[in-house]
Amino acid sequence: MTQLKLYKWGLGLMVLLNVGMISFFLFTKGKPPRHERIEGNFQKRAIEMLELDEEQANLFFKLAKEHSQQMEELSEQQSVILENQFGGLLKSEL
Repeated sequence: MTQLKLYKWGLGLMVLLNVGMISFFLFTKGKPPRHERIEGNFQKRAIEMLELDEEQANLFFKLAKEHSQQMEELSEQQSVILENQFGGLLKSEL
């Protein structure tokens, strides 16, 4: 009989703890951080913020363009790989 009481108390304690944790996470959930939206051309804004001279600005534009091209190539490669890997899942053969 005492073992049954112990299990009942343990179960009640675990339920109470779970309800408390869920309540804590639901009621203390903060709002997502708000980021300032940068309007206009980001590259020009970055040059102003970093106070780059003409030579540095030209290098920045060149590197930004190279980076953009590299990211596009990687994206295309990833698309091909994903199509090869998961393309068969879309074709259901019953």
